Amino acid sequence: MNLGIKLFRILNGIGIFLTGLFTLIFLNLLLQTGDMAVLFIVFFFGGVLIHAILANALQKSLANPAHPLKENTPGGVQVLGFFPILVGLLSVLMASMLNNPEIRDVLSKQLNEQAAAQKQVLPAGTIEAAFSFCQVVMTLYGIILVGNAILSMVYVKQWRDRQNGDQQDDTDDIGA
Repeated sequence: MNLGIKLFRILNGIGIFLTGLFTLIFLNLLLQTGDMAVLFIVFFFGGVLIHAILANALQKSLANPAHPLKENTPGGVQVLGFFPILVGLLSVLMASMLNNPEIRDVLSKQLNEQAAAQKQVLPAGTIEAAFSFCQVVMTLYGIILVGNAILSMVYVKQWRDRQNGDQQDDTDDIGA
């Protein structure tokens, strides 16, 4: 197994884990609040999750030609590729928005008010550390999603080339 396939499988596994976690968190929030805006978030995370699972099946089929692949899987990977790209770019955008001092101040004020309402005292620097952690996680998550979506499109091209018998000697050729 070459490095690209190993990297894809590791990053896809991380993406599936985080996306599944976010899907469950927002599904729980949807059930608690009934807010229809949360339904759209669950819908988009669900699309990302389904795309990752289909891309994983496609990659397994490429690694082992004996592994059967449903006829509609490559098309599903292409169509659902919209979801991880959109969610990934939005995740990176939201992480970069946390650099804005006005947004940080508003969020910090809200968190301090919530802590005061619960009669809790937050140690100094806790909120800033949480913002920094969120920025790192959101940026890495966005990069993983976009990278996996692009790699899955490359794998669709390779699978179609193999099916058509047009596969050239260079397995990294994406037909560019």
